[in-house]
Amino acid sequence: MSTSDDPLIESALALPQAQRADLALQLLQSLDPPGDEIAADEFGQQLRQRIEEYRRGEIASSTLDEARAAIERNLSEGSGS
Repeated sequence: MSTSDDPLIESALALPQAQRADLALQLLQSLDPPGDEIAADEFGQQLRQRIEEYRRGEIASSTLDEARAAIERNLSEGSGS
């Protein structure tokens, strides 16, 4: 899944998807500047909703390469290129 030489990253990437999502949320919340609790709460709520949609089979997951390609497409479309 990854080519990282960092054992901490390798261990995190080996977690099940739901645990990775929870870890990602906690890490993102640790970066929020003071006073941004509402945005973090809204993000957490949306993340939990998407996890449940995935578990119910309502949405599909993507590989890292697919996600990066989609992000790059969206960024290039948004920049007018």
